[in-house]
Amino acid sequence: MPTSHLQWPMLFALEPSDDSILTSADYIYEFERTINASGEDALTAMFDGLPPSAAPGFVRFVWHGPVGELADAVIDETFVFMNLRMRTVAYEPGRRLVLSIDRCSMPLARQMAQCIDITPAEGGCRFRWRIAVRYRRDTGFASPVVVPLFRRLFEATINRLQARFAGR
Repeated sequence: MPTSHLQWPMLFALEPSDDSILTSADYIYEFERTINASGEDALTAMFDGLPPSAAPGFVRFVWHGPVGELADAVIDETFVFMNLRMRTVAYEPGRRLVLSIDRCSMPLARQMAQCIDITPAEGGCRFRWRIAVRYRRDTGFASPVVVPLFRRLFEATINRLQARFAGR
C-alpha cells in the first residue's frame, strides 16, 4: 500500500444524502456478489484499507472517530487522484450500511450515497453495493466519460473483496 501523505483538498461540498437518493438518482452503479464471509466480516474488510480488497488507486482511510467503527462514522477516503468524505447515515451491523458522500476534491456530483445491503447466503453473504449519484448541472455533461471509469473502479473493488474471501 502506498505510504504517501497525499491529501487533495476537498473543495466541493455535496448535499447530504440517504438511501432515498436511490429513487431520484441520475445514475446508480449497482454490484452484487456472494462473499464467503459473514456480513460483518465483509463490511469490515471493505473499510479496513488492506491491499487484498482495497480499491485500485486507494491510499488510505482517515477515521474521524474510532477506527473501524461504522456506526456514526466520518471517514475520509484518499485515492491517488482524489479525496472524499463519507458519513454514516444508517447502519445495521452485518446487514446494512448507508454512507452520505459529503465532500470531495473533484466536482463529481451534487449528491451521492453508497448503500450496502447484505443478506445471508449459502457459505457466506450476498453483498449488494449501490452508489447513487445526482449530477451537478455544470458537470453532468461529463458523465459519458466518467461513468465507465468509475464503474471499472467499483467493479474492481467488489471483485477484490470477493477474492479476499474466496479461499475460505
